Amino acid sequence: NRIIDNTQVSMTIHELQPNPGEIMEDFCRRAITEMIACNAEHNTLSFFKSEFERLPNKQTESEVNDEIRNEVSQNLENCVRVSALDTEEVNFIAAQFKNMCMKASPLLPAIIEAALTTIIDRIKDENLDADNEQFISLKQSAFIFSYTDESENYKKGVRVFEIRKKIESTDEQ
Repeated sequence: NRIIDNTQVSMTIHELQPNPGEIMEDFCRRAITEMIACNAEHNTLSFFKSEFERLPNKQTESEVNDEIRNEVSQNLENCVRVSALDTEEVNFIAAQFKNMCMKASPLLPAIIEAALTTIIDRIKDENLDADNEQFISLKQSAFIFSYTDESENYKKGVRVFEIRKKIESTDEQ
């Protein structure tokens, strides 16, 4: 006989309010930290909780070769093409990108982060060669790619990537 487990996962939802005198940036960080802790506690994270606190290592960028850069670049391009971004912008850390767009890849989030960093740096390079088809394609896409280590949503120093839709000019001439 097969035993059927009728238990259900119950989610606890509670309202978060800023503490008296708490600035919005600190409140946002605290709210994100509490959500991460709740997800980790309920085993709903697909990666280690520590990824939300891991700081970028400049030396890791030197480990990114053309093969890695191409794999990450192709996945970035596929991800934005397929999702077409339902919102105006999306922010994520490398582990979230791996979980969303590169699940089957053996690459670690730290390497993906370094690759995304170098890709975005190349896209922003004014002297980008026309030979770099993949980077030209991303640069000319309908999106703006950037990153910061000063996100108001994550611990200071954590590399957060942002993809925003380009604002179309509505100037009529």
